[in-house]
Amino acid sequence: MKLKLIMLFSFILFVSCNKNKVYHQFDKNFESNRWKDSDSKTYDFSISEEKNYDIVIEFSHIYDYDMASVPLVIKMKNPDGNETIENLDLPIKDDSGKHLAECGGDICDLYYTYKSNQKLAIGDYSISIGNKSKYGFLPNVLGIGLTVNRSK
Repeated sequence: MKLKLIMLFSFILFVSCNKNKVYHQFDKNFESNRWKDSDSKTYDFSISEEKNYDIVIEFSHIYDYDMASVPLVIKMKNPDGNETIENLDLPIKDDSGKHLAECGGDICDLYYTYKSNQKLAIGDYSISIGNKSKYGFLPNVLGIGLTVNRSK
């Protein structure tokens, strides 16, 4: 019984500590750690208050990733139906070759702020993230995700 109460309290504390998080989803079902270029990931979320938000892309990969950047295509559909398409070279390493991700053992998590302090209108949004690898897939990918936070 005590263990259940401790776990419940821990969960409530964890959830309440991150009041700025509006949305989070992380996809990690990549066969043989290969993200196929035909497998775009789509994230649908709703904004209930017109405020400024940060949109963060999470890219998890195996340590010592071969590429210095990852070619992505991002499609964002706004509540008014307008859609923007943007190509992004997601940086994996800095100019000196140092990894930008937080690594623990062989697993690295990169958090890249795609949009910072972006004013979003009330309504439903859809963001699709795909890769534009010249090989047909990106190797050594553990996951891709999206987080939307209220700007501080």
